[in-house]
Amino acid sequence: MDKFILKPNTIRTSYFVKFVKIVIALSSPLQIIGVLILLLSVVFTPMFGFYYLVRFIRNSVIDRLPAFEMRINMNRGRAQYANDLLLEKFPYYKALNEQNRNRFLARLFKFIEAKYFIPSGGTILTKEMTILISASAIQLTFGLNEYLLHTFKRIFIYPKEFYSKFNKRYHKGETNLGGAIIFSWNNFTSGYEDPTNNYNLGLHEMAHALRFNKFRSDEYDQFFDMYYEKWLLVANDEFIKLSNNIPSYLREYAGANKEEFFAVCVEHFFETPHEFKKQLQEVYKHLSILLNQDPTKQFDPKY
Repeated sequence: MDKFILKPNTIRTSYFVKFVKIVIALSSPLQIIGVLILLLSVVFTPMFGFYYLVRFIRNSVIDRLPAFEMRINMNRGRAQYANDLLLEKFPYYKALNEQNRNRFLARLFKFIEAKYFIPSGGTILTKEMTILISASAIQLTFGLNEYLLHTFKRIFIYPKEFYSKFNKRYHKGETNLGGAIIFSWNNFTSGYEDPTNNYNLGLHEMAHALRFNKFRSDEYDQFFDMYYEKWLLVANDEFIKLSNNIPSYLREYAGANKEEFFAVCVEHFFETPHEFKKQLQEVYKHLSILLNQDPTKQFDPKY
């Protein structure tokens, strides 16, 4: 009986030899390439599946656990400073319940740790700058699974409007695919000093970053990317109206192009949500689905 027992190494060798013979027997390079692609898919598909499973568990489960939310990776003094600052200067944070404030802070500090904040044009960088700018990103993405905007590693902060070498004009803010978000601090702060004038530079530039994030990173929010075209289809009539200089609830700049249209809609969405909902009900409804939050209600993400 022993002579009929194949050892494991013999079995593996036999399969390998058979595979080599099959490849050699193939009649064309295309067939060989096809077999190799099939082999690679068999090997790597489970690896990618495991990677995305881990991301899903991290974003959808772990990130929502109270124990995780409370572990902010910062000393208590710094967390308390951020909490006090946001309660004073950030109405969105102030409106959250305690559990969501803890979750907001956890995301905030992870965002800060993932970025380089670069003072420019004579700016003296402060903790307040890093916290408030990061908070604008967390506000926008608070209903989404992916919120770190991985494409954008560098955040430049100028004291006031800055000169752009790209189009030779002065800008209040800029977001570019080189991986940079740029703010003029005076205009950033004025956006939160009057939370109902529909001008908010922080939300505006972060909206551009959210849209552009997928072009340079595979870590983008897939639901947002999938649903964006649906929202744009619903909102297209309003965009056409604005692009033809027909007055709208949205400010005129929204008609410049579809990227600016989205960014301006985000500003109105957070600053005057009740009026937005009244004036453009369907556009508002689908924007709340897109961002998975509704500022007219207590924050309650649906996924």
